[in-house]
Amino acid sequence: MRDSPIRRATRLAAAFSLTACASLAAQTPLGTAFTYQGRLETGGAAADGLYDFQTCLFDSPTSPIPLACAPDHDDVPVEDGVFTLTLDFGAGAFTGQARHLELRVRSGAGAGGYAQLSPRQLVRPAPEALRASVASAAPWSGLTGVPAGFADGVDADSGGTVTSVSAGVGLAGGTITATGTLAVDTTAIQARVAGNCTVGRYVRQINADGTVVCGDDADAGGTVTAVTAGAGLTGGTIATSGTLAVDFATVQARVAASCANGYLLRGIAADGTPLCTLQPIRFERRLAATGLTGAHTSLELRSDGRPAITYHNASLADLVLLDCADETCSSATERTLDATNAGEYSSLALRAGGRPVVSYYARGGGDLKLYLCNDAACTSGVVRTLDGSGNTGLYTSLALRADGRPVVSYHTSPSGLYLYDCADIECTSGSVRTLDVAGLVGLHGAIALRPDGRPIVSHYDDGNDDLKVFDCADAACTSGTSRTVDDGFGTSVGEYTSIAMRPDGRALIAYTSSSEGQIRVFDCPNPACGPGGTSWGVVGSGQLDQFRYTSIALNAENLPVVAFREIPTGDLKLYVATGGFLSGHLRTLDASANVGSYPSLALRADGRVIVSHHDSDLGDLKLSLCGTALCD
Repeated sequence: MRDSPIRRATRLAAAFSLTACASLAAQTPLGTAFTYQGRLETGGAAADGLYDFQTCLFDSPTSPIPLACAPDHDDVPVEDGVFTLTLDFGAGAFTGQARHLELRVRSGAGAGGYAQLSPRQLVRPAPEALRASVASAAPWSGLTGVPAGFADGVDADSGGTVTSVSAGVGLAGGTITATGTLAVDTTAIQARVAGNCTVGRYVRQINADGTVVCGDDADAGGTVTAVTAGAGLTGGTIATSGTLAVDFATVQARVAASCANGYLLRGIAADGTPLCTLQPIRFERRLAATGLTGAHTSLELRSDGRPAITYHNASLADLVLLDCADETCSSATERTLDATNAGEYSSLALRAGGRPVVSYYARGGGDLKLYLCNDAACTSGVVRTLDGSGNTGLYTSLALRADGRPVVSYHTSPSGLYLYDCADIECTSGSVRTLDVAGLVGLHGAIALRPDGRPIVSHYDDGNDDLKVFDCADAACTSGTSRTVDDGFGTSVGEYTSIAMRPDGRALIAYTSSSEGQIRVFDCPNPACGPGGTSWGVVGSGQLDQFRYTSIALNAENLPVVAFREIPTGDLKLYVATGGFLSGHLRTLDASANVGSYPSLALRADGRVIVSHHDSDLGDLKLSLCGTALCD
């Protein structure tokens, strides 16, 4: 029988014990087993005998994976085809979804495989199962997995803590302890405005329920027929539509900016921009304090009044540029231009666009060098060696021709005054000119260009203790004349020269006379500085070796302003001529100990003096600024 095809017809029934009393049924759980009865045929006839059965549960007629299988039933008696099985698939097999029962059978006398009966049978709900789908009919004592709050059959408060709700501000409805309704209190809260007024009328009142009360616009027609721009306005007469605006020619625009610290407000532009000027105070400021630094200074003012200063850092043997951020140099950027044991005797000029160019002495190679910045801030640049003949380039002085070409005077040790004339503005090539080699000449040199472009160079003749000039005969200085302009009445006349050029081409030269203890100014009588000039002792004490270093500029009256160092006091001093060379004011700019070496002087647009100098005690670069043109 086990190898023969088996087919069967089955019917599913739910069996209940009717012998148990009602109270016992209510107390005893039904469990998860149920009874299955079917009819088995073999070879077209009802089967008889013992058979083994396997039963599995599926969620569809064709699913290959069973949800659960009941324990096997062995040696089940089948009589006249009828058999009965008690099946138990556990508590989780039936969840309210469709389930299909699959039976497999074999002869009870055999040990071979099972034959699968087809098709699977749909398991339909029995009456007790229908009862269980009604929550109110389910006994709590018969349920499993009941939440703790429902274990006693009563939902106390779902675990919450709220016992009552009261109506606060803006609400009405009273306190609710079980059920009730809260609502917006329209006596305190405005209902949504749902009304509006017709064109030509206006809202006069809004009621509590959101309706509006309208009123008539008595002046809706108006009487204005035109609007004219009066004082302070522009836009003309408007009859229908147009625009009126403020007339900034007569009304002040809002002032939206301010003057920086150290500046005074001197006016306000029509667009509201403040016009500022430096406060009329005198001050000195330490700019660089990185060891032995600040010697050999050279200062130039940019077109906006900001100082640019070159100097030598002796600790690092560098040439450094200090680019001030404002007119008072309250902050600045330091840039190292050449770090090859260079930077002594620096001389600074500004090319077109504010680009710095610097001549200087490079002690490392004994060379005359030139540094040309690529931009105004000097973020990069080019180094040129102009004269590398050895121990050359001392006491450099730089000027720029009208076309931007640099020309440099300098000293070659032990003697000699020379000039380097650049062939182009980048000084890619040039010519060395020998100006004066008659003895120990060329010390403390200074160069200026006359209006026709011809250089003139002042310098000290150490062999004869004289002030000399070299007068170039042409712009290229291919030839010229060397002249002694002051031989004095003693020794050391003409040291520490500086030169300034009048508009008519006549030079003024400041220098020291050590034997007389004087600061002197030589007034050239003509552009060639030929015979007939006058030497003025503008400051003097009669003490030997009283002063060192000079820097000269011309004020608005073409009179000299000279900065210098007073040796006994170690002060930075200033002489401002007024009305004549011997009529002037002597001022002390900085009275700190041992300041004023290597002064470099410039005049601001308002005539106020600004001087960079060296503090030899502290090893600092310093800046002094006068409060007025007379440095009061």
